[in-house]
Amino acid sequence: MDPLPQTPTPLPELPAPHKPFARKFLIWLALVLVVGIGVTLWWWNNSLITVEGSYIDNINGFQRQHDFAVAYVWREGVSDLQEGDTLTVAHRSDDAVLYSTCEYVPHPSIEEFFCEALWPTAIDGYSEKERIVLSKRISFFEFIKGRRSIIEEPIAKINSFESCVAAGYPVMESYPEKCRTSDGLTFTKYEACIQVITSARNPQTREIREFPTPCDVPEGWEKIY
Repeated sequence: MDPLPQTPTPLPELPAPHKPFARKFLIWLALVLVVGIGVTLWWWNNSLITVEGSYIDNINGFQRQHDFAVAYVWREGVSDLQEGDTLTVAHRSDDAVLYSTCEYVPHPSIEEFFCEALWPTAIDGYSEKERIVLSKRISFFEFIKGRRSIIEEPIAKINSFESCVAAGYPVMESYPEKCRTSDGLTFTKYEACIQVITSARNPQTREIREFPTPCDVPEGWEKIY
């Protein structure tokens, strides 16, 4: 008797590999990267403290044996800064920008704050406030803890009685009325004045600024004709 033909039994098909974990991992990785980039950009765009030279009350320079030291002095603490902050000092010369660093600390004997920067040699115009910008980048960990840069109206923009009052400084009980800024500028209110932009110099610091009218030049400043 001939053997019966045998039909081969097909093997069961293997299920397609299941990859939900790999897909979810890639999705979560992409989300983490997007959030991380967003947080980094948020920190970077909001963590730079800039102190314009117009905020400085006094600048003292002195030659030492191997370098030239410049002390930037504030009669009151700068709201953005904390004791021990290391600041980058940028000094704009006529043909370049020079950089140094200094530490913001209270004066040991008087109620002032200062930051002393060291330069290799004496620099021209070291006491001219408009050439100087100090800055500090708040660290990421300080930023996460809540430290922020406080935006304030620069003193340099206050160049008249009206702008002094608008910035919130008090008006003196005098005639004519006067307004005094925190850095000691006193502006007088005049009923009428010729509208001519006037340059003036601070005889103590040699700083030069422009004012909307001759009447807006602060008390004690010398007009430049």
